[in-house]
Amino acid sequence: MISPNDEKTLREATLYLENIDSGIMFVEVNEPARQDEIATSLKERLTLKETIVIDLKGLSPDTTHLDEVKKRLQTEPNSEVVLILNLHTLAKNVEGKEPGLVRDLNFSREPYARMNKLLVFFFPSYFIDLIAQHARDFFDFVSMSFKFLPDRTGAFEGLDPLREMAEEKFLRNRVAFLESALESYTFTESERADKLFDLAEGYSKLYLYDKALSFYFKCLELSRIINNRKIEGVALNNISQIYQARGDYETALKYLQDSLKIRREIGDKSGEGTVLNNISQIYDARGDYETALKYLQDSLKIRREIGDKSGEGAALNNISQIYRARGDYETALKYLQDSLKIRREIGDKSGEGAVLNNISQIYDARGDYETALKYLQDSLKICREIGHKSGEGAVLNNISGIYQARGNYETALKYLQDSLKITIEIGAKSGQIPTLHNMALIEYEMKNMEKTLALETEAYKIALETGDALGLFQVGQFLGQILIENGQRKEGITILRRSYEIGRASGMPGAEDIKNVLQKLGEEI
Repeated sequence: MISPNDEKTLREATLYLENIDSGIMFVEVNEPARQDEIATSLKERLTLKETIVIDLKGLSPDTTHLDEVKKRLQTEPNSEVVLILNLHTLAKNVEGKEPGLVRDLNFSREPYARMNKLLVFFFPSYFIDLIAQHARDFFDFVSMSFKFLPDRTGAFEGLDPLREMAEEKFLRNRVAFLESALESYTFTESERADKLFDLAEGYSKLYLYDKALSFYFKCLELSRIINNRKIEGVALNNISQIYQARGDYETALKYLQDSLKIRREIGDKSGEGTVLNNISQIYDARGDYETALKYLQDSLKIRREIGDKSGEGAALNNISQIYRARGDYETALKYLQDSLKIRREIGDKSGEGAVLNNISQIYDARGDYETALKYLQDSLKICREIGHKSGEGAVLNNISGIYQARGNYETALKYLQDSLKITIEIGAKSGQIPTLHNMALIEYEMKNMEKTLALETEAYKIALETGDALGLFQVGQFLGQILIENGQRKEGITILRRSYEIGRASGMPGAEDIKNVLQKLGEEI
């Protein structure tokens, strides 16, 4: 059965194939029955080009895949598009099985290219990973990959670092083609809104946020003209996430509230659950845990009502972070374990990586560094496999904390520098705060006071710009005391007071410690 996401990808693949002359492409699909269904549907849609399907399953061991394709093209020389199925099943005929078959593709690259046809290979995800590792010459010839996976948002699931680079190439090719298509072809207004949204989404995945916003705003404007409330609501939500990533919580909240209103008006329960979850994260960042928890509980209720397992896993993870911030580690761990179970059940690798990272922080807080490091290494592996850059930056930051606690400052600083580089590259300002703060703590341990102050001052500046309550609390607590040590008592007291007020209002562990420091300094609280 062709799903709405499959339908969208089929339209995009058809448009792409009908407007280029030759090349090698992949279709990524894991279920054999869906492979046949998608190939049939794609052939039916390619009305402007002569298309044939070559199924290599059951091919004689005496015949190579290249020979079979050549043979078919000799009998049907007018074919322009060739859909090639089940090449991966020929591994049993080749010495070395899958790796041997994959390496053989390197030698087939030139003969396939000389055919001057559109060759579309249908492969499961694991086989594309093998090609990325063992057949780089062939893989580098692939111009586009169309994915028919259960959840399109998990399109990067299972990637190794080599394939991650190729996925970026595919994304860049995709947005370039969509931009060209918008300029060159005539679409209905509804189709145009859809293409604008896809372009914005593509640029967002490439972390090109300014370009993404430009196309989201065009999509938003057109969706309002044609009264497409659903795409308007989704665009508003996605715009908010870019502002949130940049630390502009006020603007993010405005777009989320507009999105929530639309989702409720049109009865979009799934979208409502998503937006409620995203609103909670704004209040969480501000340190308003009560309000954040209320939005999360409302989101969790909706997710369970409609059977949205992915959303339920996300809500459980985010609820855990409220309890963790309050120091209730037992309750936090319970929610995280429930979330991890769901993420693994549904194959949500991105969510699994995030939960593993968060579980590590519970063990870190308890002083069980070995267990914490194990969870972090598992999380880092997943983040790198799926190309989750912001997650990778967060995990590297947390790994550094383990080495710092062990007194291995050089290794800790290396992880922090790698983390900071990533957060700067993708423009994640809020992610820079804990990294700069942890670098400052290490420099302090190494008696480098000048570097300590410079790093902590920069972290505090970003926390002020973004309104990050946890950052203001933690960074302010340390910076205030360092300033006092450095003879800047007035500035230090001011920062400590602000940190105390934030911590007290949010119920953060450690607020009483700041109060005690201020009282020892003779300050009235």
